[in-house]
Amino acid sequence: MAPPAPVEVSLDALSVDSPPPMVKSPRRQFAKPEHPHGHSHHHHHHHQHQHHHRGHHTGAAVDSAIPALFKKSVQERVTEVAARTHLNEADRQLLGENHACVPRFFQHSRKFFIFVQPALTRALGFPFARLFFPSLLRLPLYVANEMVENVLGTTQLPFAVATNFIVNGRDVVVPMAVEEPSVVAAASFGAKLARASGGFRATAPPPLMLGQVLLVGLEDGRLEAAQRAILDAERRLIDLANSLHPSLKARGGGVQRVEPRALSTWRGPMLVVHVHVDVRDSMGANTVTTICEKLAPHLEELTGAVARMRILSNLCPDRVFTAEAVWTKQELAASVKNLGLTGDEVVEAMLDASAFAEADEFRACTHNKGARMRRRQRS
Repeated sequence: MAPPAPVEVSLDALSVDSPPPMVKSPRRQFAKPEHPHGHSHHHHHHHQHQHHHRGHHTGAAVDSAIPALFKKSVQERVTEVAARTHLNEADRQLLGENHACVPRFFQHSRKFFIFVQPALTRALGFPFARLFFPSLLRLPLYVANEMVENVLGTTQLPFAVATNFIVNGRDVVVPMAVEEPSVVAAASFGAKLARASGGFRATAPPPLMLGQVLLVGLEDGRLEAAQRAILDAERRLIDLANSLHPSLKARGGGVQRVEPRALSTWRGPMLVVHVHVDVRDSMGANTVTTICEKLAPHLEELTGAVARMRILSNLCPDRVFTAEAVWTKQELAASVKNLGLTGDEVVEAMLDASAFAEADEFRACTHNKGARMRRRQRS
């Protein structure tokens, strides 16, 4: 099989030598993309001369090659990044706003956030602390700095709740952290319409995650022999993997199956070994990847192949959660009474939208994230 032709990607539109102009919004100014030929798509002339607004760049090139940034303190990183990206003073101050109410000495202190922060919050009272000292209630900077690399600060999302939900016969209030308007309202409204039919019925399968170990170098007809060797040693491989995580096994989890799959690629034949792991209540990414890494040398020994990738797959066909609900024609008609549609007309429109998404990938990638609608007749 011939290798695919290389794909050329142009980054002209993202050139850091010609930063886009800024446009004004009610609260902040955001970068506005330019037309490829240098002309703005926006044709309102009062936005064309706003170089005086905060956030305007000098046009100097950005230098993103910052050596050993992760070794610096947070404040040193802010200073370094601001200098290399030519941020003005207002933008620099924004990077420090998250912890402006906490003295800089305490921003990196474990003891402050473990002992002093809770005491201050109790002494001030939660409503007062939230109003006047919001930084006391945010993610501590030292925690953020240990979670990911090159931390400059933290950010927040609106925290809301969706109402009206009945799930498996029980009323629940659903927490949602989102930035997009109408999402919470739409979820709450949809749940309200489903209440007349008993709400949502949800099912959760066993929490099986999938890891992959890629084996290469199995030309000359050795692919089938390698598959047989892995299948014959499956029990031993499972026991070996579970011995690495005894606590997971003790909680009822652990490796359940080891399955080889032959692949034909333009690089030649490959063998991928699927490792199915019951991760219990965890997401399981680190656990699954660690198991794959430990099994790889044993798979090499069994097959005589070379192990390449040893990593989690985000496609987990055994871990598909389902939820279903029934919206009656009466409820649907009442929800759009201002449009003058009957319940039957609303049902037909919704079924058409669902069929459209099932047949067209451009619609499917946006349409309700996997929702499928079917007509249900009353028994």
